Amino acid sequence: MPTLVIKSVPKEIHQFLKESARAHRRSLTQEVITILEQLVTVRKKEVAAPVHKTLSAEQMKLLTMSGRRKLLPGYIEAAQAFAGGTDSSVMISEDRDQW
Repeated sequence: MPTLVIKSVPKEIHQFLKESARAHRRSLTQEVITILEQLVTVRKKEVAAPVHKTLSAEQMKLLTMSGRRKLLPGYIEAAQAFAGGTDSSVMISEDRDQW
């Protein structure tokens, strides 16, 4: 297994890691590895997440109720940001399972 040496860690970070390790009943090394594993998992999900796509004409028509409804500013941008995104129940389950 590879070894990683980190020098000149700020005191605040070192103290936080020591306290967190103590609270989780781990060694400092185990705590750092656990935190890094969690970070890598989150980053992998970010990379694997679908790229936000623009809404189709039909989706826009549905949002505006066939064009009869005036939308609030920023609503279309927010809807486009979540088009094709992950279902919220999946995200909630993933967050719960991390802790």
